[in-house]
Amino acid sequence: MYNLLQNPNAFILGVPGAGKSFLTKEEIEFIIMSTNDDVLICDPEGEYDPIIKQFGGEVIEISVGSKDHINPMDMEDGYGDSGNPIGDKSQFIMSLFEQLDRENKSITPIERSLIDRCVSIVYAEYRKTKVIPTLKTLRNVLLKQPESEARTLALRLEYIAEGTSDIFAHETNVDVSNRIISYNIFNLGTQLKTIGLLIITDAMLNRVISNWKKGKRTHVFIDEIHVIFENEESATFFASAWRQFRKRDAFPTGITQNVKYLLSSQQGTSMLSNSEFIVMLNQSPNDREDLADLLKISEEQMSYITNAQSGCGLIKYGASLVPFINRMPKDMELYRLNTTKPADRKEMLVQTEQSY
Repeated sequence: MYNLLQNPNAFILGVPGAGKSFLTKEEIEFIIMSTNDDVLICDPEGEYDPIIKQFGGEVIEISVGSKDHINPMDMEDGYGDSGNPIGDKSQFIMSLFEQLDRENKSITPIERSLIDRCVSIVYAEYRKTKVIPTLKTLRNVLLKQPESEARTLALRLEYIAEGTSDIFAHETNVDVSNRIISYNIFNLGTQLKTIGLLIITDAMLNRVISNWKKGKRTHVFIDEIHVIFENEESATFFASAWRQFRKRDAFPTGITQNVKYLLSSQQGTSMLSNSEFIVMLNQSPNDREDLADLLKISEEQMSYITNAQSGCGLIKYGASLVPFINRMPKDMELYRLNTTKPADRKEMLVQTEQSY
């Protein structure tokens, strides 16, 4: 289906309860059962665990106190899209520092220069010693710099490099060879969730590059994608990652209930407007108007995403807009596996208790 489009970029959009996660799970299941492609999922709410386990995939749980670790300093050969992998990794690290500044959510030009310098030093040392760097390594290099701003950056980094939340300051210790991998960050906490989303995106990028070199396609699903576009450096990094996914035979899908946040960023607007496959479920009035302007949706077509029932809406496929209804009988095992509706869960619990 995607092979007929100019690019494989996709979005699934809808208000809570519109059926986003159910539809996404169906797409994942279809890919697993009909192809040999790899599937990577960033799961902020822990919604995908049941289907991942059902199909023999690996759930990597990222949370404070978890034994699973992802090293944000990992860098696959061929990393980046600018021809300067160290510079691209610096851009990623800048996006992390941006999130660590809780008040301003920004970094200064001097701080950018210092981060770029220190990241270069870290990887120059790695080329000599072959010892894999971590955020602790980066913090130590920052502390050796003469500028006072470097010490400020080191202090900022201490929170996730040395403190109680040092979950991203270790070497990667999880098996990422499974064909189906879900990164569950549900228990990560609000303060670290966006940082986790960025680090997991970077880890996915490394996997996509590795697969590409082997001639293997990868499907990438990122839920709650809108939070990445709230800050400049994060948005810049993610726009670069999105381009790299496309260039390396990966099919990226962003999922969000908050179109407004996505469109508040120039990069987010560009990514959405240039996507060839967009599933629009029921939309809020403001998001509906924004989508109509961006995608040239007529008043008649707007009716399909206005007060739409769960699982119903409008698909943008290339230049075409097609209304759809996506429903599954409740007695199917896949329905029971996929649903997150509280009423369905309660009914299934009652049925289970009655069977004993």
